[in-house]
Amino acid sequence: MNSRRITGLTTAAGLWASACIGLAIGIGFYEGAIIGTVLVFFTEKVLHDFTRNVRKKMNIDDDGIDKKDIKD
Repeated sequence: MNSRRITGLTTAAGLWASACIGLAIGIGFYEGAIIGTVLVFFTEKVLHDFTRNVRKKMNIDDDGIDKKDIKD
C-alpha cells in the first residue's frame, strides 16, 4: 500500500453510480437514469483527460512517480 495514493476510488464511485442508475430504471424513472448515465460518462471522460494533462505537465507517470526521480 502506498500512503501517497488513493486507489479504487473511481471503481467504487462507478459501482455506486451504476446501482443508482439501476434503481432509477427499476422504479421507472427512465429520464433520470438516462440523464445520470450521460453525466457519469461525461464526468469520467472529462476527469480522465484532466488527470492525464496534469500528470503530463507535472512529469508524473501512471504510478504517481515523479519521472525526474528515476535515474537511467
